Amino acid sequence: MAVIYPHYQLAKILESHQIILNCRDVNEMLANLSEMATGYANTGLNTVSITVNGISINQLEGTKTRLKEDDQVYLLVPSAGG
Repeated sequence: MAVIYPHYQLAKILESHQIILNCRDVNEMLANLSEMATGYANTGLNTVSITVNGISINQLEGTKTRLKEDDQVYLLVPSAGG
């Protein structure tokens, strides 16, 4: 089971800073998290940056990235600055 560390706003909605889910890939994980947060308008899941074991899913297989037991998944709010 993967360990998911949601961003602050989502963690507040889910009332947990660490969630353990059994999902086959990132897409299924996002669907499960979305379902868990049903009724909340702004979960940030549509704009979140995701890393699996410290590597951006953009460098892996995107939302098709397979999740294995003991994977650590971080959901991060994108930011920019200068």
